[in-house]
Amino acid sequence: MKPLIYAHRGASAYAPENTMAAFYEAEKRGADGIELDVQMTKDGVLVVLHDEDVARTSNGRGLAREMTLSQLRELDFGSWFGPAWAGEKIPTLWQVLEFLQGNRLRLNIELKTCSAWYDPELTRRTVAMVQQSGLKDRVIFSSFEHRCLLDAKEMDPSIPAGLLYVGNLIGPGRYARSLGMEYIHPCWDNLDEKGVADCRENGIEIHPWTINDAVSRDAMLRVGAEHLITNYPDILER
Repeated sequence: MKPLIYAHRGASAYAPENTMAAFYEAEKRGADGIELDVQMTKDGVLVVLHDEDVARTSNGRGLAREMTLSQLRELDFGSWFGPAWAGEKIPTLWQVLEFLQGNRLRLNIELKTCSAWYDPELTRRTVAMVQQSGLKDRVIFSSFEHRCLLDAKEMDPSIPAGLLYVGNLIGPGRYARSLGMEYIHPCWDNLDEKGVADCRENGIEIHPWTINDAVSRDAMLRVGAEHLITNYPDILER
């Protein structure tokens, strides 16, 4: 069975990551869904951004959670990728959800947090916004902070979730099932035969990242991964 293709931070090989340009490009290139990262600003707005600090992907610097939306909107999130994307603004999660109203793309929302600064309000607001959008049936939550996925499940058990992790987790299927999750989201080369078998025995789907070349693609096709998370939405044709 052909896996679904999720564009990692949008079609981030072709446009600046986590921007509307990258999401439009993902749709254009035939992705089944997009994957993005959500953080909360100082004034409580959900924005799409991977790093804690804006320095790598903008012309500014500082922690997003210590900045207001207005301050973030003053920054250029496109020029670092190339002059054609100069002036690209940071999207809000609601802006992306509005974009999805006009197509059939699925959405993998990574709740970007960690134990050191986990704010349950990020999870609460994200769940509420997805509920408000009417797109619950097209959304997956994921996170490296598994506690926030437990919180999301408590708020709305009907929205599926996947455990992000790095390393050869022992019994990933049993662990995911024990937490009430539907998926694992491992780094692709952290899966071994025992881990795959354990997922199959426990009814857990495998959604690996980041599948950007023929080696990783073919390896994950062999194990029957249900989703491939990739910077190249055209990965199956490469």
